[in-house]
Amino acid sequence: MSSHTEKEVVESTEGITSYGYIVKNSGETVLIASIKMAFRLFEAKQQEKTKRLALKESEEKYRRLIENLPDIIYVFSDRRGCIFNSPSVEGILGYSVEQLYADPFLWNSSIHEDDKPRVEKAIDEAIRGSPFTIEYRIRDADGVEHWFLDRMIERRVVDGEILMEGFASDITVRKREEATLLKKIDELERVHRLTVDRELTMVALKKDINALLRRCGEADRYTTRSLSREQ
Repeated sequence: MSSHTEKEVVESTEGITSYGYIVKNSGETVLIASIKMAFRLFEAKQQEKTKRLALKESEEKYRRLIENLPDIIYVFSDRRGCIFNSPSVEGILGYSVEQLYADPFLWNSSIHEDDKPRVEKAIDEAIRGSPFTIEYRIRDADGVEHWFLDRMIERRVVDGEILMEGFASDITVRKREEATLLKKIDELERVHRLTVDRELTMVALKKDINALLRRCGEADRYTTRSLSREQ
């Protein structure tokens, strides 16, 4: 006879963390406990498998999202430069992800010289904890200039290294449209100024004609009313 009670045997059996056998000749209660334990282990393994599948599916969705976004997702290190760029960078700037890994400061060196001071200032402020949203010009692999809207969305510190996460949008088309619109506005304002100047000149000329006519003893050709309309 065992020195353990049936309850103690059941509790001991249910506490086993791996199942490789069913206790024999230990009574129906122990057998039931062993079967329950087997089911628990099976359920635990199924749950673990489900979690792994869910995690894999989530990672796959995230990967597809990153790959199909039109914007460039990046991670910039204050020590190592760009350490991650989404694949869209190649379609926009013509640089492969491998090129940017090999030269992590290539992005920075491609920024327009006139815009570099503003970008460097924004990065310095981000390192100290202030996120940035900034527009600047950058050259692609063929030397063509693009306008970027760059937004930092996260700042993390890992082992003393500051990582800045963000995304850059190509706003070149928008900037060109803005430039075209501003040019049209300037042209309209210039025409308006010329028109106003012309009208003022005509008013002055008509006044001079009236003055000459008076000296000749003749009546004004242009009435005060007509002059006020032009003014």
